[in-house]
Amino acid sequence: MKKLSARTFQGIALLALSIFLFERWFFGTLGWYIHERFWGLIYFAIAILFIMGLFSIWSGWQQQNHHHTSETHDHDDGHTHARFSIGALLIVMLPLTLGWVLPNRPLDSAAIGSKGINSGAPPLLAEGVTTFESAPDQRNILDWIRLFSMEDGVAKYRGEEANVTGFIYRDPRLPEGQFMLSRFVITCCAADGFALGMIVDWPGAEEFQENAWVKVKGTVDITSLDGRNEPIIWAVSVEAIEAPEQPYLFP
Repeated sequence: MKKLSARTFQGIALLALSIFLFERWFFGTLGWYIHERFWGLIYFAIAILFIMGLFSIWSGWQQQNHHHTSETHDHDDGHTHARFSIGALLIVMLPLTLGWVLPNRPLDSAAIGSKGINSGAPPLLAEGVTTFESAPDQRNILDWIRLFSMEDGVAKYRGEEANVTGFIYRDPRLPEGQFMLSRFVITCCAADGFALGMIVDWPGAEEFQENAWVKVKGTVDITSLDGRNEPIIWAVSVEAIEAPEQPYLFP
């Protein structure tokens, strides 16, 4: 089997990583994995990895040609030429291969099964929140949960009109006719993502499949779940929508 020099091997791996990141950006799925604030670094990394990959491949070819020329004159020149088989390349490229082969999709209810879901804002998200100037129907799930996590949130915002979007999660704690309207929040990347949800009461809840994206309009109120006060939307309409280009929320 044909052998590759260490430099050529390195170049192929760098080029593959550059192409992988470029493909995620080109098809608009980069935001499913990395917070938008880091995209500038990703663009820089794509360019640097591509240049480094080309240089490493060129350097490897030069090294191989030099070796083949010199070995005809001296088979024992004291130098060790690291070589890698195609099989070794495939093993090291396995993580990238899985990235291309596995379904390319954002976090959904399957991730909630392992990560859990919050209907109250974690301390990090509640810190420093005093009020929101936006109209009630302009707030997203994160905004509402932040507000209800404030000390006076329950009394102050109860009865306001909500207009929010998210995907459906069938929380086993909820009775028939209710579902959890959910969104994932990420601070850095998908690995640290966590799900937030608001309970929705809607007579036709069972007609929607889990993970379906919907727009919910209704009145915000308080209910009890596992002995805690939780926000609930008494829905007046639930409309199926397409999943947004950016499905995550950012604190």
